[in-house]
Amino acid sequence: MCDGNIVYSGVPQGVPNHFAGLKYEFPKFANPADIAMKILSINYPKKDEDEKFVQDLVDNYKKDNAGLDLDLSNKFLLGDVKI
Repeated sequence: MCDGNIVYSGVPQGVPNHFAGLKYEFPKFANPADIAMKILSINYPKKDEDEKFVQDLVDNYKKDNAGLDLDLSNKFLLGDVKI
């Protein structure tokens, strides 16, 4: 997640490949979680370039998951689990 938006959904082993497609490098012996957290960090107050960065990540996620039902708002109701 980045700024409250889902930007990756998949197995942990897929994180480096996903972000490599976005031109980010994961050093060979680095912890992928540490690198991902560094990439996804947003400084506040946000600037215009931060908003664009987040939107680019969100757009990429939506493109990668085109055809999948990404809207979970109608699947989970308070007191009722609907899957």
